Amino acid sequence: MAKHDYPFSLITEASVDLAEDDEILNLMIAVNFSGVFLGIETPDADSVALTKKFQNTGNSLVESVQKINRIGLRFMADFIMGFDGEKPGAGDRIIDFVEATAIPFAMFGMLQALPNTALWDRLKKEGRLLQEQDKTTGNQMNLTNFITTRPMKEFAKEYIR
Repeated sequence: MAKHDYPFSLITEASVDLAEDDEILNLMIAVNFSGVFLGIETPDADSVALTKKFQNTGNSLVESVQKINRIGLRFMADFIMGFDGEKPGAGDRIIDFVEATAIPFAMFGMLQALPNTALWDRLKKEGRLLQEQDKTTGNQMNLTNFITTRPMKEFAKEYIR
Protein backbone atom coordinates (compact mmCIF):
# COMPACT_ATOMS: atom_id res chain seq x y z
CA MET A 1 0.00 0.00 0.00
CA ALA A 2 2.75 2.46 0.95
CA LYS A 3 4.72 1.68 -2.22
CA HIS A 4 1.67 2.61 -4.32
CA ASP A 5 0.61 5.64 -2.25
CA TYR A 6 -2.33 3.88 -0.58
CA PRO A 7 -4.58 3.44 -3.63
CA PHE A 8 -7.29 1.59 -1.70
CA SER A 9 -9.46 2.55 1.22
CA LEU A 10 -10.31 -0.48 3.33
CA ILE A 11 -13.40 -1.36 5.37
CA THR A 12 -13.87 -4.36 7.64
CA GLU A 13 -16.24 -6.00 10.07
CA ALA A 14 -15.10 -6.45 13.65
CA SER A 15 -16.38 -6.99 17.14
CA VAL A 16 -16.80 -4.14 19.62
CA ASP A 17 -13.79 -5.26 21.61
CA LEU A 18 -11.67 -3.87 18.76
CA ALA A 19 -11.70 -0.67 20.84
CA GLU A 20 -9.59 -2.43 23.46
CA ASP A 21 -6.63 -2.91 21.09
CA ASP A 22 -4.84 0.39 20.46
CA GLU A 23 -2.15 -1.29 18.36
CA ILE A 24 -4.65 -2.76 15.89
CA LEU A 25 -6.60 0.51 15.71
CA ASN A 26 -3.44 2.47 14.95
CA LEU A 27 -2.30 -0.09 12.37
CA MET A 28 -5.72 0.06 10.69
CA ILE A 29 -5.39 3.82 10.28
CA ALA A 30 -1.79 3.45 9.09
CA VAL A 31 -2.76 1.08 6.25
CA ASN A 32 -5.76 3.17 5.16
CA PHE A 33 -8.76 1.53 6.76
CA SER A 34 -11.54 4.10 6.56
CA GLY A 35 -14.41 2.25 8.19
CA VAL A 36 -15.52 -0.57 10.41
CA PHE A 37 -18.85 -2.38 10.69
CA LEU A 38 -19.80 -3.62 14.16
CA GLY A 39 -22.69 -5.85 15.17
CA ILE A 40 -23.67 -4.10 18.37
CA GLU A 41 -27.12 -5.78 18.32
CA THR A 42 -28.51 -3.86 21.30
CA PRO A 43 -27.37 -1.47 24.02
CA ASP A 44 -29.51 -3.43 26.53
CA ALA A 45 -27.10 -5.34 28.78
CA ASP A 46 -29.62 -8.08 29.64
CA SER A 47 -30.28 -8.85 25.97
CA VAL A 48 -26.55 -8.81 25.14
CA ALA A 49 -25.91 -11.36 27.91
CA LEU A 50 -28.65 -13.57 26.49
CA THR A 51 -27.01 -13.50 23.04
CA LYS A 52 -23.70 -14.52 24.60
CA LYS A 53 -21.91 -11.75 22.70
CA PHE A 54 -19.49 -11.29 25.55
CA GLN A 55 -17.22 -9.18 23.35
CA ASN A 56 -19.91 -6.48 23.71
CA THR A 57 -19.90 -6.59 27.51
CA GLY A 58 -16.25 -6.01 28.49
CA ASN A 59 -16.26 -2.22 28.41
CA SER A 60 -18.83 0.50 28.06
CA LEU A 61 -20.38 0.27 24.58
CA VAL A 62 -20.60 4.07 24.44
CA GLU A 63 -16.90 4.49 25.29
CA SER A 64 -15.88 1.76 22.81
CA VAL A 65 -17.83 3.37 19.95
CA GLN A 66 -16.53 6.84 20.82
CA LYS A 67 -12.94 5.56 20.85
CA ILE A 68 -13.29 3.98 17.40
CA ASN A 69 -14.88 7.20 16.10
CA ARG A 70 -12.12 9.37 17.62
CA ILE A 71 -9.37 7.38 15.95
CA GLY A 72 -10.91 8.25 12.59
CA LEU A 73 -12.71 5.13 11.45
CA ARG A 74 -16.15 5.65 9.92
CA PHE A 75 -18.48 3.65 12.06
CA MET A 76 -21.33 1.45 10.83
CA ALA A 77 -23.43 -0.59 13.22
CA ASP A 78 -26.20 -3.18 13.19
CA PHE A 79 -28.97 -3.29 15.79
CA ILE A 80 -31.56 -6.01 16.28
CA MET A 81 -34.90 -6.06 18.04
CA GLY A 82 -36.87 -9.07 19.25
CA PHE A 83 -34.60 -10.65 21.85
CA ASP A 84 -36.17 -12.80 24.56
CA GLY A 85 -36.84 -10.69 27.63
CA GLU A 86 -36.53 -7.44 25.66
CA LYS A 87 -38.22 -4.64 27.58
CA PRO A 88 -40.55 -2.02 26.09
CA GLY A 89 -38.73 1.02 24.75
CA ALA A 90 -35.88 -0.98 23.16
CA GLY A 91 -36.27 0.99 19.92
CA ASP A 92 -35.93 4.30 21.75
CA ARG A 93 -32.90 3.03 23.66
CA ILE A 94 -31.25 2.08 20.36
CA ILE A 95 -32.03 5.52 18.89
CA ASP A 96 -30.67 7.22 22.02
CA PHE A 97 -27.50 5.10 21.80
CA VAL A 98 -26.96 5.92 18.11
CA GLU A 99 -27.43 9.63 18.78
CA ALA A 100 -25.22 9.63 21.90
CA THR A 101 -22.38 7.93 20.04
CA ALA A 102 -22.80 9.79 16.71
CA ILE A 103 -22.94 6.57 14.68
CA PRO A 104 -23.37 7.89 11.12
CA PHE A 105 -24.72 4.65 9.63
CA ALA A 106 -26.99 2.44 11.72
CA MET A 107 -28.99 -0.51 10.44
CA PHE A 108 -31.98 -1.93 12.30
CA GLY A 109 -33.39 -5.40 11.90
CA MET A 110 -35.59 -7.93 13.61
CA LEU A 111 -34.05 -11.02 15.11
CA GLN A 112 -34.13 -14.07 12.86
CA ALA A 113 -33.32 -17.58 14.05
CA LEU A 114 -30.97 -19.07 11.49
CA PRO A 115 -30.71 -22.83 10.96
CA ASN A 116 -27.90 -24.69 12.70
CA THR A 117 -27.43 -22.02 15.36
CA ALA A 118 -27.89 -22.32 19.11
CA LEU A 119 -30.84 -19.92 18.90
CA TRP A 120 -32.55 -22.04 16.21
CA ASP A 121 -32.02 -25.23 18.18
CA ARG A 122 -33.33 -23.69 21.41
CA LEU A 123 -36.42 -22.20 19.78
CA LYS A 124 -37.13 -25.45 17.93
CA LYS A 125 -36.89 -27.39 21.20
CA GLU A 126 -39.27 -24.86 22.83
CA GLY A 127 -41.70 -25.16 19.89
CA ARG A 128 -41.41 -21.43 19.12
CA LEU A 129 -40.21 -21.54 15.50
CA LEU A 130 -42.71 -20.27 12.98
CA GLN A 131 -40.69 -21.70 10.13
CA GLU A 132 -39.66 -25.33 10.48
CA GLN A 133 -37.79 -25.38 7.17
CA ASP A 134 -34.12 -26.17 7.02
CA LYS A 135 -33.56 -22.92 5.19
CA THR A 136 -34.57 -19.36 5.97
CA THR A 137 -33.54 -16.19 4.24
CA GLY A 138 -32.24 -14.55 7.40
CA ASN A 139 -33.78 -11.31 6.15
CA GLN A 140 -33.75 -9.10 9.22
CA MET A 141 -36.08 -6.61 7.57
CA ASN A 142 -38.95 -9.09 7.99
CA LEU A 143 -40.82 -9.95 11.16
CA THR A 144 -39.16 -12.54 13.37
CA ASN A 145 -39.47 -16.18 12.36
CA PHE A 146 -40.31 -17.33 15.88
CA ILE A 147 -42.78 -16.62 18.67
CA THR A 148 -41.32 -13.76 20.69
CA THR A 149 -41.55 -13.26 24.45
CA ARG A 150 -42.62 -9.66 23.91
CA PRO A 151 -45.78 -8.99 21.86
CA MET A 152 -44.77 -8.74 18.18
CA LYS A 153 -47.12 -5.82 17.59
CA GLU A 154 -45.46 -3.85 20.40
CA PHE A 155 -41.89 -4.07 19.20
CA ALA A 156 -42.84 -3.93 15.50
CA LYS A 157 -44.29 -0.46 16.19
CA GLU A 158 -40.98 0.52 17.85
CA TYR A 159 -39.05 -0.89 14.90
CA ILE A 160 -41.10 1.14 12.41
CA ARG A 161 -40.71 4.29 14.48
